Amino acid sequence: MTGPEISVVVPVYNAMAVVPGCLASLDAQTLAPERYEVVVVDDGSTDATAGVVEAFLADARARFTFVRRPENRGPAAARNAGLAVARAPLVAFTDSDCEVAPDWLERALARFAAEPEVAGVEGRTDPKGDVGTLTHQMRNEAGGLFMTCNMVYRREAIDAAGGFDERFRLAFLEDSDLAFAIMDAGGAIAWDPDVIVNHLVIHEGRGRFLKEAKKRYYNPLLFKKHPALYRAHLRPVVPGIPGIHVKYMASVLAPVVLAPWLPGLSVLLAPVFAWHLRRVAFAYKARDPVSILQAAIHPFVQTYWVLAGAIKFRSFSLDL
Repeated sequence: MTGPEISVVVPVYNAMAVVPGCLASLDAQTLAPERYEVVVVDDGSTDATAGVVEAFLADARARFTFVRRPENRGPAAARNAGLAVARAPLVAFTDSDCEVAPDWLERALARFAAEPEVAGVEGRTDPKGDVGTLTHQMRNEAGGLFMTCNMVYRREAIDAAGGFDERFRLAFLEDSDLAFAIMDAGGAIAWDPDVIVNHLVIHEGRGRFLKEAKKRYYNPLLFKKHPALYRAHLRPVVPGIPGIHVKYMASVLAPVVLAPWLPGLSVLLAPVFAWHLRRVAFAYKARDPVSILQAAIHPFVQTYWVLAGAIKFRSFSLDL
């Protein structure tokens, strides 16, 4: 038997509610089953994810391989574990909370065939569901974000880049890091809006604000490894400390610091604080009182994690 033309690697962690939809979409590809394989890596789930995956694979049409890891080490490590058993010269990545288009793999293969010089293909990602203040979703309408919920690479380019950096323990920036490593080595990544993935809109609740803030711990690591590409691609989209945060925190701290010398400053700066709080709340789509309060705290928490990452990875720059 000849090997598959393309492998799909899917990391899963405590995803029992969403993974069936992802697997079903991969099993229903228009590409002939013998032309692709799917490698599912359970990253130490503590719920019934493994059982759900095994039950699905028992009746799957396509070729699936299930890898179970004893402990959770993050999606970067899980994808490397999937790469260790993937056999194809092309490797596609998506996530457990995604559903790929029926012709996802077929269109990706066609793009590589048409442009044999490219190292990777980045596809379009659209949210599936109602987006709200406390929801998690991915959207990529114009390219340049390199999200591994919808990326396909030549295996040789991944290997040359050293795979995923497992220091990225959360689902954040490990995908940009791989893309930047490939680009730093001269590899071209093509944008194809017809290679489509739908990312489910997941309601995360009140913990979303703190969860998103903690991810910025890895901004300094990515900047240290790829400063030029970070400035060009990432900082305009997800900077560690946005300018709006700096202005907001200054409007909060200035009256406190200067109050002993200028007692009336708090009153004078109250409109400035209100203006910046309104901008921060708008940026985080915070509308109810609790969400507005969380948005008000978020810039300080995010800055803490950026500084912690800067110290950990010894990466300091105003460009963060």
